[in-house]
Amino acid sequence: MKYLIVPALAGAVLIAGCNKGAGTDGNATANATAAAPAAPVKIEPNPGNWEWTEKTELVEVTNVPDDVAAALQDQMNTEKTETECITPEQAKLDIIKFVKLDEDGACMAGNVTTAPGSFSAKVRCGKPGEEMQGEGEAKGIISPEAVSYTMEMNTNVPNTEGGMMKVKATRTGKRIGACEATGG
Repeated sequence: MKYLIVPALAGAVLIAGCNKGAGTDGNATANATAAAPAAPVKIEPNPGNWEWTEKTELVEVTNVPDDVAAALQDQMNTEKTETECITPEQAKLDIIKFVKLDEDGACMAGNVTTAPGSFSAKVRCGKPGEEMQGEGEAKGIISPEAVSYTMEMNTNVPNTEGGMMKVKATRTGKRIGACEATGG
């Protein structure tokens, strides 16, 4: 598994989020019920040969010189398609590992929620002391034969005074048949 949004963004896109608690309307029972986490839903894609397409686009850049904004546009606005053989073991990974939101330790996903056919996560990228730090959210749909999600994030632009960028990355995958080598 050598591709996905995080590597495609080359460390330039970073993500995380805020968790909102239940309100205080005086209804303790309703608030306790609303605050209780839902049991995770196991989502297992079918093993086999999968085709992945990812697209990254720079949505907005603020407080940066024009030449830096142009360079970021060139670097961020990309699209690529690759195939990958998903083994039965890989298909059983949790959803965040399957869609590679935290691949290579560049990002950390938290507040993961799953429901039949869908998932969402808050993501934070960038380690303490690194120049780039950012946060955002990923939301997607998944079935045994297909996956699609969008991640939107805001991050700082290094070497600028208050430079910020908003990036949107979309990744889709679909099972296109059995793996040639394993017959999966």
